[in-house]
Amino acid sequence: MDKPVIFNTSLDPNHMKFDNIDVVFVYDDLQWDETTIKNLCYSEDINSMQSVVDWFGEESKRYNKSFSPKLKCFENPIKLPKDITKSKGKICLKGGCETQPLDSEKVILYIRNNVEGVTNDNILQIIYLVSESEQFYNNAIQSYFTSFIFVKKNSGSPFGLYGYSGETVAHEITHIFGANDKYIEGSYAPCCKADPITGKEYLGEDIMCHRKIDSDGICTGIELDELKISEETAREIGWIPIV
Repeated sequence: MDKPVIFNTSLDPNHMKFDNIDVVFVYDDLQWDETTIKNLCYSEDINSMQSVVDWFGEESKRYNKSFSPKLKCFENPIKLPKDITKSKGKICLKGGCETQPLDSEKVILYIRNNVEGVTNDNILQIIYLVSESEQFYNNAIQSYFTSFIFVKKNSGSPFGLYGYSGETVAHEITHIFGANDKYIEGSYAPCCKADPITGKEYLGEDIMCHRKIDSDGICTGIELDELKISEETAREIGWIPIV
C-alpha cells in the first residue's frame, strides 16, 4: 500500500516558490525511446521541456517576477501497474464532467510515493505514452501541483509524439498557478473567449488561448516562441494586482 503523500499546503503557486519541475515519463504497454526522452527534455527545440522552463523565466521577468525552476528529468521511464492503468477517473471540463480512462490521482500518488527523487513541493509534469484508442484529456491538478500530458507515437509530430508540444505543456503548467482557459472549443472564429469585463476577445497569443485564425478562417495553434502571458492571465496567477 502506498504511504500517504503530505503536501506543503503553505506553498502558494502564485508566489513562484517551486525549485524544480520534475518530469516523469510513464507508459503502460509501449516503451519509451531513450533518445526521444533526452531530446524532449534538453534539446534546443522550441518544444523541449528546457525551452518551456526558459520561456517561463523570460515571461516572469516582464512582470518583475523571478520564476526560474530547475528542470529535473527522470530519464528512466516508469511502467505503471495494471491496477492503476485500468482504473477509471473523471475529468471536469467546461461542459461538465466526463469519464477519463485513467484515475489521475492514483497515478500521481504512485509516482510521488515510488519514484525516488520526486519532491512533493515541486511541480510534477507527467508525460504518459498511451497505446489505447480511448480519448485522454490533458489536465492540470492544482492541489497536487501536477500536469498531465498524454501522447501517442506519430512521426509527424514534435519528437514523434502526437499530443505533445511546448505550448501545451506551458498551458497546463500555467493552470497549476491558477490561470483559466481562454480558448473556445471548435475550429472556426472566434478562437478565444471574450473578457467578461471589457467584452473584448482575449489575445490569441496568450498562453491560455494559443490560437490564431489562418487564411481559411480556421483556428490553428501557435508555437511557444510566439506566445506570452497576457496581463489578464498575469492577474489570475498573481503576477500583477487585480484592478
